[in-house]
Amino acid sequence: MVSVELSADREVALKHFTKSEAAEMLALSPRTIDRLVEDGQLAQIGIGRRARFTLDDLREYQERSRVRGPGAKQQRKRKDKATSEA
Repeated sequence: MVSVELSADREVALKHFTKSEAAEMLALSPRTIDRLVEDGQLAQIGIGRRARFTLDDLREYQERSRVRGPGAKQQRKRKDKATSEA
C-alpha cells in the first residue's frame, strides 16, 4: 500500500463540503445555496444522493460575485449579457 501525505491546504482543497458548510463559508442561507444551484450559478457534485461542493467551485462563485467599486454593477451586467448571448 502506498502512503500519500497531503498538506493541510491540499486536504481542504480536496474536501467536499455539505450545503450547510457551503452556506456558512459564503455567508448565505442553505435555501440561497439551493437557488444558486437551480439557477446554474453554483456547481455541485453528487455523491450518492447527497449534493456536495468543492472549494474551487465555492471560490469561483465568490470571485464572480465580487463587486469592485463604482461601475462594477454595469460591467457585471454587460458580462452577464455577453455570456448569455454566447
